[in-house]
Amino acid sequence: MRRSRPKLLARAADEVVFSYDSDAAGQRATVRAVSIAKEVGLKVRVLIVPDGKDPDEFVRKHGKMLIYG
Repeated sequence: MRRSRPKLLARAADEVVFSYDSDAAGQRATVRAVSIAKEVGLKVRVLIVPDGKDPDEFVRKHGKMLIYG
């Protein structure tokens, strides 16, 4: 995530939910994104996709209702 993005997000929302791939690169991206978002005061949550799937693959298989309730 670029450092300018959280500032834009903070204008529209107080909270952000990140969901990156479950692989090592996705985990590193999650840590970086959370750190940057917290710097601008956003409340941060991380959605963890089970079974090592990427978020897109999970939604295609199970439907978005499992994520959005």
